[in-house]
Order: sequence, then structure tokens, then C-alpha cells
Amino acid sequence: MARKFIITAEKFIMGNVSYHNELVPRISNEKIPVLGGGRWDVDKEKKIVYLWGASMDYGFAYPEQIKKAMLSEETWISQSLHEFQVKHSPIISDQLPDLDTFTDLLVIDND
Repeated sequence: MARKFIITAEKFIMGNVSYHNELVPRISNEKIPVLGGGRWDVDKEKKIVYLWGASMDYGFAYPEQIKKAMLSEETWISQSLHEFQVKHSPIISDQLPDLDTFTDLLVIDND
């Protein structure tokens, strides 16, 4: 199992799964195209969500697509991540890349 995410035009879905396609049933019963995916990690002390990599099934999730999906009204993000900074790295790796490769994407605001 690994921390993975996928995005559609209107949803950001994250979970602890073996394969990205295991996250697809969480979208809906409709056939909505998945735009990309990757991996994630959370640093609770620093209040940062790290997103990086790509999905073997769905490809690379571009930062502007991730941001749009995360800001969509269709995306639910846990209150426990309120005010966390989201950072993105283009590095494709199974492990968290060097933190110098990450750039700021957005701050989670559940209000």
C-alpha cells in the first residue's frame, strides 16, 4: 500500500492504496476521465502536504490541474488539513523527493 492521489477536472482524491485505479470508485458511478495521479505525504509538524510523481495508469498530474481539482466544490478535504500548505514536485519517484524540488501550490482553506 502507498499514499497515492488522482485528479479529474473537478475532483482530487487521495488514499492509501496499491494502485491508482483503486481510487476511481471514489469518484462516482459515472465514467469520468482521470487526468493524472501521483503520490502524497503529510508533514503534520510543518503543516505541509507534499504531492509528486505520476501514475502508471493515468500519467502525470500537472500542477495547474491539481490546483483546480483541489479548489473545486466537488472536492472534500479533511478539516485536519485546514491551513496546510500544499507543495508539488515534478520528480517521479516512489519515495519523497528532495524538499528543494517542491514549489508552493496552494493553502488548504476549508471555509
